[in-house]
Amino acid sequence: MRKLIGLSISIALGLTAFAAAPVAAMDYDGDKHFTGDKTIASGHTYKDNVTVKNGTLTVYGTIEGNVKQFGPGNVVVRGGEIEGNVTERNGGAVKVLADGEVYGNVYERGRGNVILRGGSEVKGDVYEKWNGKVLVKGYDSEVYGNVEERHAGSVLVKDDGKVYGNVCELGAGAVYVTNGGYVDGNVYTGSC
Repeated sequence: MRKLIGLSISIALGLTAFAAAPVAAMDYDGDKHFTGDKTIASGHTYKDNVTVKNGTLTVYGTIEGNVKQFGPGNVVVRGGEIEGNVTERNGGAVKVLADGEVYGNVYERGRGNVILRGGSEVKGDVYEKWNGKVLVKGYDSEVYGNVEERHAGSVLVKDDGKVYGNVCELGAGAVYVTNGGYVDGNVYTGSC
């Protein structure tokens, strides 16, 4: 009986030590291509480019390269980082949320929107090339470069959102800077 109790205690202590072990961060090298939805977890780093086809890419971790999304789906940076450019094609959106950061440029080449909320940042420029809108909303949501919208969508900078470069609306849309929104550069409509 004494051996059985000792064995039970040893197993319990071993399981407790195993459960308390920290999860190691994961690094991935080389370009990655995914079909369907993909999530980059917090603590995970992709050191090169990531391409997603027909799905949503959600980033809590870090991508050190560029991101491309093709087909139905979105690119969502929620508290994570993308150190390169983001390109989204088709009808999806690029959403930089909850302290997410993009260090390069954001290109929305389809009918989708570009949305920055919740203390998020784009260090480069934002280009919306079709009928979507650009929304920079909320305290500490910032675009450090320029914002350009080319078709029927609009640019909205509101609720303490900030654009430090120029804002240019080249299509039928409009530019709205309201409720404490801030544009440090010039605002152009019709031509830049």
